[in-house]
Amino acid sequence: MSDHNAAGNDEGVTDSDGFDPFAAFQARRRIYLTALAMQRHEHDVMNRIAAHAVRLKKSLLELLSAWLLAQTVPSADTAEAERLSGCTMDEWFALQAEYDTVQPIARQRPEDAVAAEAKYQQAAPFGIVTAWFASESERPRLNDLQAAAQAQRLSASTAQAALNANNTQRRLFGRRFLRGCLAHVQALGTTY
Repeated sequence: MSDHNAAGNDEGVTDSDGFDPFAAFQARRRIYLTALAMQRHEHDVMNRIAAHAVRLKKSLLELLSAWLLAQTVPSADTAEAERLSGCTMDEWFALQAEYDTVQPIARQRPEDAVAAEAKYQQAAPFGIVTAWFASESERPRLNDLQAAAQAQRLSASTAQAALNANNTQRRLFGRRFLRGCLAHVQALGTTY
């Protein structure tokens, strides 16, 4: 190392294998500084994206409040807002009322189906085989329990299907509403 400093040699000192530790240090430092600059740039970009998202959310909320006001307070713009969004508050209230009706039923029906199945399994632990070997007076009760369990399973699946259909309709309504908001923003000539 002292030969390098005394001679003023800028080529660096190499060991017997041709490895220059000073050049390796400089390369690692360049890599580190480049990675640090990239991190700073990514941080700035993420901050700009977040700020842009906040501006877009604010615009959407402003449009939503204007649309809700147009729906609750009759005005000349109500028809225009409904035309642009393709959505009416009556549709939303109907979907929400259906959800409020179907959701508790869809939650309760599986529990009822499990209870009915448990009653049937208690009376007929081996299912239909139990009914084959049951007495003539016991068979109608087992058949009734089996029919009740099947009816409860069907009822539970029907209620879940109704809830899934309602959720799908509400998602589609939301998409139509957001497309309408975008159309409204574009109609105003606002670009982001």
